[in-house]
Amino acid sequence: DGAGRTACCPWLSLPSPFPRPPLFSIPFPPPQHFLYQVRSECHFVNRTEQVRFLDRYFWDRQELFNYDSDLGKFVAISELGRQTAEQCNQDKDLRRRVKAEVHRFCRLPHTVSFSGHNTLMICDVAGFFPPKIEIKWLKNGKELEDLVWTTHLIRNGDWTFQIQAMLETQPERGDIYGCWVNHTSFEEPVMAHWGKCSDFLLPLPPLPCPINETP
Repeated sequence: DGAGRTACCPWLSLPSPFPRPPLFSIPFPPPQHFLYQVRSECHFVNRTEQVRFLDRYFWDRQELFNYDSDLGKFVAISELGRQTAEQCNQDKDLRRRVKAEVHRFCRLPHTVSFSGHNTLMICDVAGFFPPKIEIKWLKNGKELEDLVWTTHLIRNGDWTFQIQAMLETQPERGDIYGCWVNHTSFEEPVMAHWGKCSDFLLPLPPLPCPINETP
């Protein structure tokens, strides 16, 4: 059928004196229309008293494995990522480097201000067909146009498509953000509110172990 899935997730833009490159690269470019993605996240509890760092590796829209600073090791999220996670855990130098990311990436500078910094909200829509689709970001029920940009349609390789609509803004207390999606496969438009995320499960080709880059 033509049904798709929608997710909308908050991303916190952190002040950093330098961009953070991924810890690995893959030894080959991904096939056309497929994406290899790395997402690095800092999760704060009680503001900055407790920080959890996640380095997440995706093939297309499926998360394969990640590094979880709370566990101090790489964790397989899907069966395709199991071998890679095991190999990475055996690399002591790599584990030492990624462990340092908690302080280097999440806690620098030492004083973090949560006011005045934008939040990037990403609305993922995947697994839909035909490709024609309408996506809007709403704030308190009103459409936002100027602050929204979308990616090009990406083919999943199984006749379905995916796309992202991104909104960069400074939320204030009480604001309600939602991603509105309309597609011919829906009986009526659907709304995904900011912060309610969904997993994407798509068929994937085999992925070899990434290359450990020299710092």
